[in-house]
Amino acid sequence: MRRIVLHSAQSQRGDEIGVTPYLFDYAMQEKPTEFGVTFIENNVRYEYGFISTNGQILEEWLFAYPKGRPQVWIERTFDSETQQYKWGNTDKLVGTKQLWQESTRSNALFLSTAIQLNNTQLRPVFDWFKFQIKIIGGNLAPSFTAELIDQEQGDPLYRKGKEKYEIYDYKIINKFDKEEWIYSPHKFPDDGSVKEVYEPWTKVSIISPSNYLGAIMQLLYEHEAEVGESESFGDGRTHVALVMPLRELMRNFFDDLKSVTSGYASISYEIGDTRTADVVRLDILVNDDPVIAFASVVSRRRAQEEAEKSVEKLALILPRQQIAIKIQARAIGRILSSKTLSGFRKDVTQHMYGGDITRKMKLREKQKKGKKKMQATHKVHIPEEVFVKMMRRGES
Repeated sequence: MRRIVLHSAQSQRGDEIGVTPYLFDYAMQEKPTEFGVTFIENNVRYEYGFISTNGQILEEWLFAYPKGRPQVWIERTFDSETQQYKWGNTDKLVGTKQLWQESTRSNALFLSTAIQLNNTQLRPVFDWFKFQIKIIGGNLAPSFTAELIDQEQGDPLYRKGKEKYEIYDYKIINKFDKEEWIYSPHKFPDDGSVKEVYEPWTKVSIISPSNYLGAIMQLLYEHEAEVGESESFGDGRTHVALVMPLRELMRNFFDDLKSVTSGYASISYEIGDTRTADVVRLDILVNDDPVIAFASVVSRRRAQEEAEKSVEKLALILPRQQIAIKIQARAIGRILSSKTLSGFRKDVTQHMYGGDITRKMKLREKQKKGKKKMQATHKVHIPEEVFVKMMRRGES
């Protein structure tokens, strides 16, 4: 949201806005995304928001409450019938409103455009997004790191002092020698269309009691780390310097390190250079439909293991439903793991006693036809808590 507010007025006509749909619900993936925030600046409460697709702003609003009384400063709605924007009564917004409205493109926000055209009344709202709001990210999956930094900094550069580090999940060179930057796993190209892949690496420093060093070395091997210098402090502690892929650092490394050292190790890291990577996209399919939120990028040598783990975990936490659910993991152009959850079955003949057996056979045949029809048309419902547990590595 912050990135769109700060930079949408600078885009050109036809540019994408860069909105990622809500991925936790099949029905929401094709619908517009709504953003909204309520905040207080200079003792005035503001309510600002907008609804957008990846190519167009559909609605935008801003309500201000100076002295506690509501005022409409922005009210903009796209009319699909006339293909024009309707503007609400914004008498409390002072200035050349008609010029600002005419200058606002379909893929830009009115707030951003008005600020670019020297509106001073909206400046506190714009400055709140620019200086006050902070994007805070914790130990998230690698697929979110670049997007969070992009939202935080306004461009794909992470600044540290006077240096600049390019932060993206993967840089792809396809078989036509065209470069692509991939920020989300589900957009990672198929294995056959990739010529080279580059990923960010990290410089890691670990300090731990010396008696845990053997377990740490085994853990580093499992996470594709390259160990550099080690130094003993003489008080039973050892410092280990190493480099490892950012992908592996985010693959539950923090929890694993805590586990093998009983919580006595400390770790720090910073983004390093980029190196070539041998990775593939792992898709999770539920009844032959890929679930975008479950997609991940894994090392080719671990693809089979990760596929089996993901399928087994989803099969354990996904509730049974009225239909059979087929869970599959696909990578390298083939299905690597598969499991089927049987659907609920009701004994429809339990109330029937005696009589000809054909009565029960007819009822069971009717149930079988109903189940077959349901299997063909029914969509699997995946609860929100299933998505959360799948993203938490090591939890089942």
